[in-house]
Amino acid sequence: MLLETRLFRLGCIAAAFFMAFWVFWSATPDPEGISIPPPWDKVAHFLYFGTMAFLLAHGVGRRWLIVPLLLVPLIGVLDEWHQAGIPGRDASFFDWLADELGTVAFVAAYWWSSRNRAEVRGPRTE
Repeated sequence: MLLETRLFRLGCIAAAFFMAFWVFWSATPDPEGISIPPPWDKVAHFLYFGTMAFLLAHGVGRRWLIVPLLLVPLIGVLDEWHQAGIPGRDASFFDWLADELGTVAFVAAYWWSSRNRAEVRGPRTE
């Protein structure tokens, strides 16, 4: 199955790292203020960081789910700290909280979906 191939999992890890890179590279000064109005900015944080965590979770597999649970919120903290020094941007605990909630929700969704796939497939015969 394509989703279980090593190449696909490496692609998921690469996509998650690209998303992390994009968070920092795209953080330019915003002279017009916040691009996404509240509360939708929190939804964007939840979905973006949740997607990054889901990709990383699939890349590392169920045995290593601690990796996205620790790494993605760390990226969120570093992003908020980085934004504190950019004119027109601000650091927000609530943005980071949305990052964290998205991470936990999407990793839990990955765990649940991968557990159900494993039950349907049955034990490996390799």
